[in-house]
Amino acid sequence: MSRGGYRPGAGRKKGSHITKTAAIVAKLADEGATPLDVLLATMRDNEQPLNIRLQCATAAAPYVHPRLAHIQHERPKTGALQRLYDAVQAELAKKEEQTITLESSSVLPVPLITDAVMVK
Repeated sequence: MSRGGYRPGAGRKKGSHITKTAAIVAKLADEGATPLDVLLATMRDNEQPLNIRLQCATAAAPYVHPRLAHIQHERPKTGALQRLYDAVQAELAKKEEQTITLESSSVLPVPLITDAVMVK
C-alpha cells in the first residue's frame, strides 16, 4: 500500500477558510468590537485580577502608544523653552569667559560664592 501523494477528498475544502474568516470578521464588525477594544476593556475592568489586566495592558500598548525611538525630538524654536535655553547658554558662555580670564592671570582664582559648597 503506497503512502503520501494525492488522495481524492483529502485536505481542507476549497473556500472553507475564507468563509469562516469572513463570518468572524462580519460578526465583529456588527458588534463593533475589535481585539484591541476587548483588550482595553479588560484592562480597565477593576473586577479582573491584576495579572490579567497587566497582560492586557502589555498586549495593547504597542497599538496605542508609539515607541519613543520613532519620535523625532527637536529643540523648540520659540516660546518659553527657547528663552530658557538661550539664558542657560548665555550663563555657560559667561562662566567659560570667567574661567579663561582666571586661568590666564597669575593670581590664584577665588571661587565664586555660588560655586562654594557649605561643609559643617
